[in-house]
Amino acid sequence: LYTAARRKYVWVHADMDKAAFLHPDILRYEGLFDGFLFASRRSLEAAAEKYPQLRARSYVVPNRIDSEKIFAMSEEAPGIFLPEDGLPRLLTAANVREEKNHLRQVEVMRRLFDEGLRFHWINVGSLANAPLVSRLREAVRSAGLEEYFHLCGAMENPYAVMRRADAVCVLSDHESWSMVITEALALGVPVIATRTSGALEQVQDGATGLLCGFSAGEIAETLRRFFATGIPGGKAAEQS
Repeated sequence: LYTAARRKYVWVHADMDKAAFLHPDILRYEGLFDGFLFASRRSLEAAAEKYPQLRARSYVVPNRIDSEKIFAMSEEAPGIFLPEDGLPRLLTAANVREEKNHLRQVEVMRRLFDEGLRFHWINVGSLANAPLVSRLREAVRSAGLEEYFHLCGAMENPYAVMRRADAVCVLSDHESWSMVITEALALGVPVIATRTSGALEQVQDGATGLLCGFSAGEIAETLRRFFATGIPGGKAAEQS
């Protein structure tokens, strides 16, 4: 608000209708901004439905990535030990926060292990939320998944791990446009994602990935399908 810029835009990198926190200045001073930039069309439409005054001055500008840099980094050695027992490897790259649903991952994994399925779930991202991380570690212990559910913390280069994953799982409650999805698809790794506003535009269901509902049951069913049949052109399909 106090910069000398002739044009001022708000870059909205969240679903305004769902985000847990929305800075009050965004709406209080919305008349002082030249426009609002959203990462996806669905995110814009949802915001405009809740805040109609934004519609006439809102635009879509999807996130961009440096594909060449990501490819180069993906060819480096992983910075962590990766299981080499032949079991599938899922990757979730997300800071441990409530809306990212790591606890739901554990519930999904427990259900599938009870059915006899075995796989590794590698998690890369900040562990700064100590209370939630403590709950997550306890849930993993209670489910007997310590050897299969891996909390690796933040990494400077997650792409070397991503490239070696059978699928990347993005199971957020809401996501206006997932950089992780864009990066995984750039590396040719299939994506399993909840039907957030961003994922609905980023993932071709059944072609570049699989879309699923938000409940543990729906996620588990989608993973069953992935392990059984893979995704056309995806790694699991190639191995079957």
